[in-house]
Amino acid sequence: MTKITQMPRIVLTYGITALIILLTSLFVKGSIDIALHDTYFVIAKVYIIIVIALLFVLFTLTTWGINKMSRRLSSALNWLHYGLTMLSLVTIVVLMNKVTSPPSTYRDYSVYDDIENYESQMSINEWLAIIGVVLIISQLLFLINIIRAFIIKRKSL
Repeated sequence: MTKITQMPRIVLTYGITALIILLTSLFVKGSIDIALHDTYFVIAKVYIIIVIALLFVLFTLTTWGINKMSRRLSSALNWLHYGLTMLSLVTIVVLMNKVTSPPSTYRDYSVYDDIENYESQMSINEWLAIIGVVLIISQLLFLINIIRAFIIKRKSL
């Protein structure tokens, strides 16, 4: 038990987050439909969540490995990366659940509903693009932190 408490908190946080995300994949149903140019993709939400959990496992193993090599990661950059990643992922999940709401029945169909759905879909897509950029920037922070760990001197043992 003492070895677990000697690990940096960010390693434990990444690991616990990966486990929680993997456990939530057991309860997720449905798919996300993506139309890209003339190709239509249907991706199960379970697979997306499993990939996200595997990314957190990769973050866990990377930070643990760098710690084992006696290198020092910036705590501020670690927590900034974790916070931005989690905030972006939660926001994307909430927006994607709004996008993939069940379609209306035939008798409820109206041209005006279709126009409103299109406008709301466009604004959601714009927000998803902005959040995607923030997510990519947060992953760049993780890479910068790793490079920084190898440039600075080893921590004293």
